[in-house]
Amino acid sequence: MSFGEYIRVARLQCGLSQDACAVAAGLHRTHISLIERGPRREMTLDTLVKLSRALGVSPGELLEHYVASDRSAQS
Repeated sequence: MSFGEYIRVARLQCGLSQDACAVAAGLHRTHISLIERGPRREMTLDTLVKLSRALGVSPGELLEHYVASDRSAQS
């Protein structure tokens, strides 16, 4: 699963629309859309932390999926 797919699944499990997720994370809805559509985008640590809070997961969990997505893209 790509990082964007993981974010989308996590967002839907929280019952959040892209708009609601963006508001909760303090990001623009188009930013959420771009992350979910991929390919994997470079992301700041600040964005990763904001997303983790909005999705109710630890920053470490998101980081693990982000790194794993990068490894699978390189294979």
